[in-house]
Amino acid sequence: MDKNTAMHWEVLGSYLPGHGALTTRAKREPRHHLCTVDEIKDVTHDTKHFRLQLSKGSYFKVPVGHHISLRAKLDDNIISRDYTPITDLSHLPCEQQRDCVHLMIKLYKDGKMSKLLSQLKAGDKVWMSDPQGTFDESRLHLAEKIIMIAAGSGFTPMVGIIQNALQTTRSAKLLFANKTEGDIVWREKLDSLSRQGRRFEVIHVLSSVGVAWDGIHGRVTHGLLREHLPPIPLASQKNKICICVCGPTPFSESMSSILLEMQYPIECIHVF
Repeated sequence: MDKNTAMHWEVLGSYLPGHGALTTRAKREPRHHLCTVDEIKDVTHDTKHFRLQLSKGSYFKVPVGHHISLRAKLDDNIISRDYTPITDLSHLPCEQQRDCVHLMIKLYKDGKMSKLLSQLKAGDKVWMSDPQGTFDESRLHLAEKIIMIAAGSGFTPMVGIIQNALQTTRSAKLLFANKTEGDIVWREKLDSLSRQGRRFEVIHVLSSVGVAWDGIHGRVTHGLLREHLPPIPLASQKNKICICVCGPTPFSESMSSILLEMQYPIECIHVF
């Protein structure tokens, strides 16, 4: 091989499309990592706990209220679904593991991703994105009262919020709506935390109950929210209350609408 003599480049070529442009984090295409399914456990009759191990040397932390997406190929199509990682509520404080991710996922009979996830076993591989989301954790640091309104699998973003609150002097209340007692995830853990009086309270609301149920029967209504929410804050105190909502889209839209009708400032409300 001959060595070229020194030469001077007159041009570097043409720039690729988008060169020099700035893109907000929310609009960036997320990176995906190939993870290994390390463990799968049953949580309820239709909800499973998946422990995903990142590749050796890979570490990341999921901010409170943020989510990841799982990506898979089904019938020559790429599908993607968002899930919020969780950590254990049994031991506080709980430091998030950096080399693995825990997901609590409700599996639907007619769900495309649910079909694939239900077939996973230990050792299988899945593609997982970097963390994404818009929730600002500083809202929790400023708030004195934190209210969470969740339905079904909409509970998962609340796990990190509960942990964050219990490691401070803030109070936190969870209004947790489900269909039946068998649908309540982590009921024993939540009830135990509530009984300990650690500034945390859980209110269960069921739409379908048995004869032994002595809790609230029905749906999360205007009257129920008025009973359990703190007074509407003054304009100068908006950051003292943080109301977080998550659940199926109709539930979240309904809760957001009711809260605004009750004249809670939009700055107090975050819908996941």
